[in-house]
Amino acid sequence: MSREGSLTAKVHGDKLPAFSSLSDARKNLFALRDARIATLRKLADCAAGFDADGTPESLKQLEAWHGDLLRVGGFKVLKTTREEFELSMGAYFGYVVVSTCANARWHVEQGAFRKGRYEFGVKRGLMSMMLTSYSLPLAAEAGRKHDWMYREFRRHFER
Repeated sequence: MSREGSLTAKVHGDKLPAFSSLSDARKNLFALRDARIATLRKLADCAAGFDADGTPESLKQLEAWHGDLLRVGGFKVLKTTREEFELSMGAYFGYVVVSTCANARWHVEQGAFRKGRYEFGVKRGLMSMMLTSYSLPLAAEAGRKHDWMYREFRRHFER
């Protein structure tokens, strides 16, 4: 790994929550996941065009809503922050995966670069995607790529 990559990994690891054990991490991170999904569903009550129904197609709607909020500065109106909204998007992405893909499940694992730091994600076969600190790529933010979340779902989990 390059020096820059190693530094990035350490910074990411430092941001992960610390727990004394895997069971403690599971309990707390799954509660965090549930809270993030509930937050997004509550916010969705205010959104035209987004139905948090757990379908892969809803990921397109969610990303379009996110783009609209970015363009008009709508996070304040929803009484949330961009960061909290995007973290909730990550948990919702996992919800879609687990709800629609056979053999997909939630899981928690220790961060690779920091002992005692944990994150949650989804796993299906050999594919796992960690979602604790989820954020969209900058290209999607700039509007150059649309339906990034849906395409990631299809690429990694729809088989």
